[in-house]
Amino acid sequence: SDILQESEFDPQELEREQHVILQEIGAAHDTPDDIVFDRFTETAFRHQTIGRSILGTPETVKSFTSKQLHKFIERQYGAERMVVVAAGDIKHDNFVREVEKHLGGFRSKSDN
Repeated sequence: SDILQESEFDPQELEREQHVILQEIGAAHDTPDDIVFDRFTETAFRHQTIGRSILGTPETVKSFTSKQLHKFIERQYGAERMVVVAAGDIKHDNFVREVEKHLGGFRSKSDN
């Protein structure tokens, strides 16, 4: 819940992470099976999100700002778009209590 509700997106940390992702993109471009997979998905799923590399492009990675990431979280992650699921030997009441504790204050998009 902290990631969704308390993210800071420190500009220096963002810059470091952008550098790491740019290195990953470079490594993927040097790996033949990654190149083939990317070209296959680009062709098979043209004009669809699934047809794009999960790493993005160097241009898009470099373009992100802390402010843009905050706006994205506010726009895309709201209570009305969230499903919380549990499996296993749990007590329903305890689960609901924990969800309320950690996510009860989560804003819906209409609250933004």
